[in-house]
Amino acid sequence: MSDNKIMPWIDELEGAAATDFPARRDEIAAMMAEAAELVCKAEELRGKVWVNVGRPEKNGPPLVVDKNPQVTVTEASGRVYAGCYVNAVVRIWPLDMPNVQRRIVAALDTIQFVRDGDAFGGGRAPTADGLEDLSDGEGTPEMAGADDLL
Repeated sequence: MSDNKIMPWIDELEGAAATDFPARRDEIAAMMAEAAELVCKAEELRGKVWVNVGRPEKNGPPLVVDKNPQVTVTEASGRVYAGCYVNAVVRIWPLDMPNVQRRIVAALDTIQFVRDGDAFGGGRAPTADGLEDLSDGEGTPEMAGADDLL
């Protein structure tokens, strides 16, 4: 224990040693030292932690928005892709089912595009670039070479 006691002046009061204050003060000092150690460990871990989240299919997909949160982004736009930077709203709660499972559960609620990054795992969403329009002009696409299939 350090010589830097909490409220050392109390030791000078008459009868202070006969009370439980010195012992309780030492307990508090130990808890404060433990808390300071935990803060240091948390600082070391900051930026090194990853979270694996999911979303039950019954809840539908998460809300995906652009830099302006009023603008909804569709999957087909390719705006959000593996490797881009996002802000995410993740709900985290404890699951405590005695004799079954105890764990921390996380669910993804909202994704906001922040900026482009290096694409990985398949890159951006596919596009129709490089394909010609094969529709018949009435909005109904014809199958190219369909007559050859019959």
